[in-house]
Amino acid sequence: MSNKTFNARNNKAKKGISPVIATVILVAVAVVIAAALAGFSSSLFGTYAGSGSAVTVGVTEVHTDGSGNFVLKNSGTVQDTLVSIQVVGQNAFQVTNGAISANGGTLTVPAAQGDLGTFTAADEGKPVTVKFNMASGSILTISTTLLA
Repeated sequence: MSNKTFNARNNKAKKGISPVIATVILVAVAVVIAAALAGFSSSLFGTYAGSGSAVTVGVTEVHTDGSGNFVLKNSGTVQDTLVSIQVVGQNAFQVTNGAISANGGTLTVPAAQGDLGTFTAADEGKPVTVKFNMASGSILTISTTLLA
């Protein structure tokens, strides 16, 4: 093989893009993909994070005579409705007019004697679990102690 043929083959083998240009192209592709993912995730989480009801229970009082007082607050952007309150192991107390407006709306629910169940004076101080069933399908569960 002559030197002329060998040099011609080496020149053909060295043709292609330079490593600097390849690096610039790879970085540009990575930036485009990162921007696309960031745009997708921000729109996805922005949609779900800013909407819906966010009801919390502020006051929970359950008395041994089956009465009680409850205060719920909705800090979400959608109205929700309290359907029922149930002390676990007792019958559910159906709530009428349980709508809680959005953006800071509150609902105070008084329960009359016997509405929340039957307890004895010996039950005072014992822990009970109270479930709040919402129209949105969420169930809030709070533990408290029985009061006299």
